[in-house]
Amino acid sequence: MIQTYYPLLIFFYLLLLNPLFGQNYDSIHTHLEVNKEHNYGILKVSGFVKRPREEVWKKMTSQDGANCTHTREILEYRSKKIGRNKFEAYYKIDYPWPFEDRWQILQLTHDHTRYIISWTRINGTIPMNDGSYTLLQTGDATLIQYRVKFNPGITHVPQWVLNQIIQWQAPQIIKNIQKCFSE
Repeated sequence: MIQTYYPLLIFFYLLLLNPLFGQNYDSIHTHLEVNKEHNYGILKVSGFVKRPREEVWKKMTSQDGANCTHTREILEYRSKKIGRNKFEAYYKIDYPWPFEDRWQILQLTHDHTRYIISWTRINGTIPMNDGSYTLLQTGDATLIQYRVKFNPGITHVPQWVLNQIIQWQAPQIIKNIQKCFSE
């Protein structure tokens, strides 16, 4: 009998009891598009950091900037310069139980004239991860626009569960950057 109501119970838990579900996240906005046919999603997240754009740029493009921009714990990180404004970075990322940790090699481009950090997946156990951060000056704050086309490489999990995890995790992208400036 309870199996019949299980999906309904989960829905009410997420809606009524989980404080992270459905909130506005202090002016952090998220949008997720899922392409089921080609097995990827496009995630867009935007939010403000109350610092000048140049200061945010310097922090995000510094060696410790990777710690500000990831929502999962980075177990290992290496980066090397491969061009004037190009880098190759290796990340080993802690995935939650019961999933195995993932690794990836990304090529990053730092376009300081347009204040865009972009990346393309080169190799790894994360099948797709191509995206960018765009920094826009708005008065005395910086608007950060994050966009990523991704496939996290997680199989045998219902799409609604992945959607919920992503919707909860997505605002953390901006919150982590904000946290780097509050310390």
